[in-house]
Amino acid sequence: MSKLWAFGDSFTFGSGVVCKDPDHFNIYWYGNKYKKHAFHQILGKKYNLEVENKGIEGDSNTGISTYILTTLPLIKPGDVVIIGQTAPDRELLIGEYFDGSPWPYTLNHHFCTTPIEELDYYLSDDMKKIWKEASDYWFNVIVEKNHVRDLYYKMILMKWQAYFKSIDVKCVVWSNQLWDVYENLISWTKESDPDSVIDDGHWSPNGHEGISFAIDYILNNTDIHYINIDAVEQFDLLNKFKEQHTYINYTGKIL
Repeated sequence: MSKLWAFGDSFTFGSGVVCKDPDHFNIYWYGNKYKKHAFHQILGKKYNLEVENKGIEGDSNTGISTYILTTLPLIKPGDVVIIGQTAPDRELLIGEYFDGSPWPYTLNHHFCTTPIEELDYYLSDDMKKIWKEASDYWFNVIVEKNHVRDLYYKMILMKWQAYFKSIDVKCVVWSNQLWDVYENLISWTKESDPDSVIDDGHWSPNGHEGISFAIDYILNNTDIHYINIDAVEQFDLLNKFKEQHTYINYTGKIL
């Protein structure tokens, strides 16, 4: 059976609609009730493909590209690959666990703006020594170059798209610009039940339905392979989606 491969960060993983560990279930009381609405699940069912969800929460574009590389031998002609481009200010660094084994992690806004005292359970003593330098590097170098970093990572991910096309694998890349285009969990829960709002900016089931519609439309009706705000506007994807979508209501937590 051919497969649908989804690479990216937490938006690809499906944070808020896909739960796999205790922390998820503590935050999202409804568990996997809405998992079938995750965009890769929708597309896998529509295309009759086995879904391989390779989204990693907090991942960087470098990490995403590395994961694609290590998975490459498993991707076959006839498969479909969906790649989510993440924020350009995320940087893959290699640290070490307390036992000395390598620990790939992402230097990002959360880690660089969190007091080091709150990160004790993440960092070995050696990593604490370099944390100040790493944070300074993030503030003074990475953030200052967000625009060109975004262009660079788009170029890298589109090279993956071109490669997959050459081996008869359909592939589309979508931009992190779309994070704010489709409905998130805050809006979804606030609209339906203001007393039990989930304070999370990841997509709601309706948001996932929206991005799945966009991916499907672009894959099968256009010659482009990169979905950003311009593409959404060019093909009027939001209105087309709303015309055929039945809204999924949040029922609220029953106490």
